[in-house]
Amino acid sequence: MFCSIIGIVCSVFVVFRRTQFALETKWYHPVFFALVLSSIPILYIVTIIFIFKE
Repeated sequence: MFCSIIGIVCSVFVVFRRTQFALETKWYHPVFFALVLSSIPILYIVTIIFIFKE
């Protein structure tokens, strides 16, 4: 869980830095794949919390 949070933070940081220096970032850039893959465990946990919330 901690690694996925670190992955999201690092991916967002890279996207913002590339935007700051006006570098073109395509949708197939590895940063976007890392952002999606690191958010999957968080989505699982949120889903489990909503399913068992009673």
